[in-house]
Amino acid sequence: MSHDHDAQELIGTRYKIVDDIRAYGVRPHSSAPADYVVLTAPPGFAGPEVAFEEMIQRGAVITVSGVLKTSRIFENPYTLIVQLDSTALRTALPVKVALYGNNEGPTRLSLNPAFYQRLAPAEPTMTKTKNR
Repeated sequence: MSHDHDAQELIGTRYKIVDDIRAYGVRPHSSAPADYVVLTAPPGFAGPEVAFEEMIQRGAVITVSGVLKTSRIFENPYTLIVQLDSTALRTALPVKVALYGNNEGPTRLSLNPAFYQRLAPAEPTMTKTKNR
């Protein structure tokens, strides 16, 4: 996980999918099961490392649960770990969104607003207590 303060502040941020996003199950070799899932804006990718591909429907919500700083040198080094909150895809695998290519937003720690709409923070829920 990244120790970058700005990156840590992203944890808990929610985004709504507003355009075509694909989920790819990624595996280490062609006969292995998927190790993790990558969400990406078009054009996507193909090859023997792809175990499955599914469309994430518009309106689905993802929540950032972690931020990794990778060793990518010529691209944005940050990758978000997200939870799929309201998607048809159900998986126990880690889900990642790399902040480069068409996923990358206008700043180093943002997603492309053409595909991911940042949502307002969730309101804290109030619990009712009985008066005694």
